[in-house]
Amino acid sequence: MQYFLKLFTRRKNFLFSKEINVPLLANMTEFGQTPYYTAEQYKDMGFQIVIYPVTSLRVATKAYERIFHCLKTKGTQQGALDDMQTRVNFIEQSLTTILKS
Repeated sequence: MQYFLKLFTRRKNFLFSKEINVPLLANMTEFGQTPYYTAEQYKDMGFQIVIYPVTSLRVATKAYERIFHCLKTKGTQQGALDDMQTRVNFIEQSLTTILKS
């Protein structure tokens, strides 16, 4: 397992992807040993799909942490309004998504 981690921390080690004829998926997570490559860089290395399975969850939990701290220390959410999606924006985004499908 340790060899696997070290192998994929250097971009040159992805060259094998050019030699095989199967779709390749990069399963990315934050705070690991693999560098933060862009989707374009993964494409150049032969990957067809890049997934970020917990990225949005990590962002959301950090937002929960910030708002709960705000509520605890200030007793109101008013100082965090700029970080929130408005009701109108939420409805517009929801309708746009529905109408596109």
